[in-house]
Amino acid sequence: MALGRTRLQLPSREVIDIEHTPTAELTQKAETERHRRQKKSGLRLRGRTTTPEERKQANELKRALAHIGIRAKVECIATKPGKSSDVALRFACTAIDDLVARL
Repeated sequence: MALGRTRLQLPSREVIDIEHTPTAELTQKAETERHRRQKKSGLRLRGRTTTPEERKQANELKRALAHIGIRAKVECIATKPGKSSDVALRFACTAIDDLVARL
């Protein structure tokens, strides 16, 4: 497999030859680098999540709907990392007319 650039310098300054290093060792080094970065910043930098502000807004929407008499499940759904979350609403079909009338 020709990779163009087979030597890679990790953030820890270690240089590895990715063409000749076993896959298990590459995986272990990647995990080590992620853990090192996580320890340094204190944040989990992988995966998808919602922000506290987005969860707060979803909760406020749920309370606003409850205030007008519509019992609903409001859920904040994470999208791509760095992008705004989506909101999922679940409520009884009988409440649709009431909700539309109040919009």
